[in-house]
Amino acid sequence: MKISRIILAVVLAVSIIFLICLVVPRFGKNILCEKDSFYEKTESEPELETKLDETEADDAGAAEKEPEAEPEITLTRIKVHGEPFKKLYYVGDDFDRAGITVIASYSNGSSKTATGWTASGFSTEKISLGDKQTLTISYTEGDVTETAEVSGLFYIASKEAKPVNKPVLLSNDEYTGTFADGVYYKFGNFPQTISSLSGDESYTKDVVYNGYYLGADGYFYEKCKENPNEGGYKYSDGSPVDKASSNVEKYFRVEPIKWRVLNPSEGKEKILVAENVLMSNVAFYDYSNITRKLDDKAVYPNNYKHSKIRAYLNGLSYVVKEKESAEQTVNEVYLNKGFLQKAFTSRAQKLISLSVVENEPVSANPSSDENLWNEGKNMFACENTKDKIFLLSEKEVTAGTFGFAEYDDYGRGNSRIRKTTDYAKANFAHQSAGSAFGGWWWLRSPYYFRTDFALNCDDTGSAYDFDMVSTRRGGVVPALSISIED
Repeated sequence: MKISRIILAVVLAVSIIFLICLVVPRFGKNILCEKDSFYEKTESEPELETKLDETEADDAGAAEKEPEAEPEITLTRIKVHGEPFKKLYYVGDDFDRAGITVIASYSNGSSKTATGWTASGFSTEKISLGDKQTLTISYTEGDVTETAEVSGLFYIASKEAKPVNKPVLLSNDEYTGTFADGVYYKFGNFPQTISSLSGDESYTKDVVYNGYYLGADGYFYEKCKENPNEGGYKYSDGSPVDKASSNVEKYFRVEPIKWRVLNPSEGKEKILVAENVLMSNVAFYDYSNITRKLDDKAVYPNNYKHSKIRAYLNGLSYVVKEKESAEQTVNEVYLNKGFLQKAFTSRAQKLISLSVVENEPVSANPSSDENLWNEGKNMFACENTKDKIFLLSEKEVTAGTFGFAEYDDYGRGNSRIRKTTDYAKANFAHQSAGSAFGGWWWLRSPYYFRTDFALNCDDTGSAYDFDMVSTRRGGVVPALSISIED
């Protein structure tokens, strides 16, 4: 009986141990039954040496350490390189950023060119002759804003002084011109009226635009030494024009040029002629008795194609021969700096047509009779030219379709009369003493009888006159062609 109980106890104990070997590993205990134990491993079973966490929910990698977060890169400062290119503004203009580069630096030592920065502290509310202004440059990224300063001298002109870059029609209330039923435009700018400002302190010390000074009234001014053709001249304000010997310099306000349309009813391409003698002291050609030679052809002093006055009008070079024994040279005094470049911005110049300018003998006779003088023959007539700015011919300035009278008509009310501006008076232009008359001005047509004479319109409006080409008192009345929509 005892033996049976012992055997039963052993069997029971073995059964308990066997169950423990099967069940306990599932609950986190690491029990190994060796070969000589009650449980024998097989080759396909894993080693029971796994270490598990204290709780079953955290057994999937909780022992691995989480990576540290990267430090945040933040804006630390900005630096301004360069300075504003634009120094001249008009009242009401916005700041021009061109010329300024902003470099942003960061907490990790890196840097880059910043965009989207702003500028404050700049003002164009009032006219300035070159005051210093300090601008604050601001740049923001995220919650960080950095600033830097840049300073400069800026000139602020009146918005009324802006160049007239395209033809602007003038109403009858704004202007009454040389022809009663004329159509008039303003286009381009040129020195014209004597200044009303007092003292050099009323102007900038240096030129600020196109060779012009800026005045305290916000307008641009040309400064020149007075050199009248004769004594007794007076400016439009009644003040005298001082002789050249007085060595006096005066300022002349730059103003829009007024033009009359010669062919208002002939399509979009309009011929405009200036309403005033704008300039003088420019000879038709320098030397009246010297014949040049180009391409084995004689070039006479009254040849318009190779004239000084054409070079001045268009900013060209021209060939000069001072005396018979001298070599021919090329004079570049007006190259790219003639009337065209002075009176018109590059934008305005693009609007002016490159015209075929007729210089045949027929152009040197009155419109009413192309054979009137020398049976229409003129050995001094030159080839046609292509120009943006030109002088009128005898034919054009006597054309009834252009609003002009016959060539020999003259007197009060003649539409060929051109009064000289104050600036032209200071630059050797002739001006009639009669208040109803003007100065005489060059035509491009050569006189048929002499190599050294060219035609002109006199101060009473007659187109039956001529003068020696080397004369400097003849006025300049420019003309041009341009497309204008009605």
